[in-house]
Amino acid sequence: MRPRRWGVGICDCVPVAGLIGCWVFMAKVYDIAILGGTPAALAAGYRLAKDGLSVILVDCPCPGQGSPLSDWAPASLFALDGMPKSLAKKCGATAFRSVRYHNVDFTKQAEHRGRVVLGYFVNPQKLCKALAAEARKAGVSIRKTAGLPGVDLQESGIVLSGVCKSRARILMFAGGSAAEAIGHLSLPNGGSLPSQLGVAGLDIPLTATMLKHMTDKSLNLIETPKRSNLGMYFVSGRMLHARIMSESTGKGPGVEELAALIMALGAAGLLPTRLALGKATGAVWRPQAGVAMEMNSHTAKRCLLAGSAGGFAAAVTGQTLYPTVHSAMLAADCAASVLGQDDQNTQEHLDKFKDSWRETLGQYLCPPDASLQMLVPLLFANKRVVPRFTQSLLNGDKI
Repeated sequence: MRPRRWGVGICDCVPVAGLIGCWVFMAKVYDIAILGGTPAALAAGYRLAKDGLSVILVDCPCPGQGSPLSDWAPASLFALDGMPKSLAKKCGATAFRSVRYHNVDFTKQAEHRGRVVLGYFVNPQKLCKALAAEARKAGVSIRKTAGLPGVDLQESGIVLSGVCKSRARILMFAGGSAAEAIGHLSLPNGGSLPSQLGVAGLDIPLTATMLKHMTDKSLNLIETPKRSNLGMYFVSGRMLHARIMSESTGKGPGVEELAALIMALGAAGLLPTRLALGKATGAVWRPQAGVAMEMNSHTAKRCLLAGSAGGFAAAVTGQTLYPTVHSAMLAADCAASVLGQDDQNTQEHLDKFKDSWRETLGQYLCPPDASLQMLVPLLFANKRVVPRFTQSLLNGDKI
């Protein structure tokens, strides 16, 4: 357990010898402050607190570019070193062992069925709730605020101002978008950071009767008439999630494309024809695919950019849960190694974060030589490539 550090600020007061009626106010200096109430921020906070470091996490409304609806993640998410035990069960995640591919007119299928769990269907809100509970138990001080606090990156530490006045030795920015984090910290970004993907999705509640007839528990990917688009659907609990991913640099897919996909799935007998679309929840988002690789740096003075603030998203599918959380855990490792030493070489050690995430996540974040939309039709012609392709889709392995 690290000794508590104290500095001048606002908190408990002690009398100063020789100064009658005057007080010096002392405030705790945390080892690390984390901005963001995202799964990445909460997982990193838990990891650091379990290592005996003092952590303050500011849960501020800075939404990232991940799915606000039901989502999926590879099994490696819950197997990351330092994640809470039994987290998948605690957040109600549903395991899947199969990835199934459908051609555009639903006349052909290709499937990879794993011997072990390939991934999970996850509710991001339930995941955050479970992680927050684990983080608090580990000793993380979580403060909810209505907005991002002011940040002053100083030579000797960082100062958060606004409603949440705090001091810390190091800052991790792990929520919001990369552009938002760079702008808030007034950092040079070397140009714009455009996303390569657009996604439109729907969460549709299912009745008990519908669930009886929907025995498919796979992650399903579908060719679409428009070559720049790719469809996806899965069932998690009592919810059907459908989405269209698009490589278009314009506004991306919308309601019409998604409605056409759901109708086609119904006509093919893969989904019920009478869905409660009036009770569905829809969203459009733009995962930051390719953004992390384009950023000049993921460090500033005593600061690490991880999670969605670091632009971490899978290049192929736009999947964000795994790369954002993994990047934050790598940032936590880097911060812990820095905090265990004196402050003389802090920045030099923080700069090593770039090497660690590029070595571990670089392949997952780099786009393949051909787009996913162009590669899927090959699976129906040569099914021997399906297992290898699926591992690339889930884990970023080379095809």
